[in-house]
Amino acid sequence: MASVARAGDVSATPGTTPVTGSTGAWSAGTISETTTSVFTSDRRAIVVEARCTFSYSGNTTSTPSSPVSQTSTVTLRPQTRALKVGGSPPLVDGDREQDSYGNALSVGSDATWSTA
Repeated sequence: MASVARAGDVSATPGTTPVTGSTGAWSAGTISETTTSVFTSDRRAIVVEARCTFSYSGNTTSTPSSPVSQTSTVTLRPQTRALKVGGSPPLVDGDREQDSYGNALSVGSDATWSTA
């Protein structure tokens, strides 16, 4: 069985695909984690969902150039699992979600878990 995700085990990676017709860069915002207080792992709450809004800042490739800004929210939800934590399946090591720009949320965990 894969290791469950604890608070802080989800990471955000900005994408590299620009918004069409522009040059610029994506940046990751703050990761928002939904946790359960029913179970913990290494005294950290177990994560059942994570979300991050990525922001793009750049300029159009046309002449004259103009600023371009856009956001994209990526939500990482667990797959259906036999294990449920507080009624929801937990995120586990290796879970990943990304948008069409390559902005991604992923779980890296080597956790053990126990009842709180």
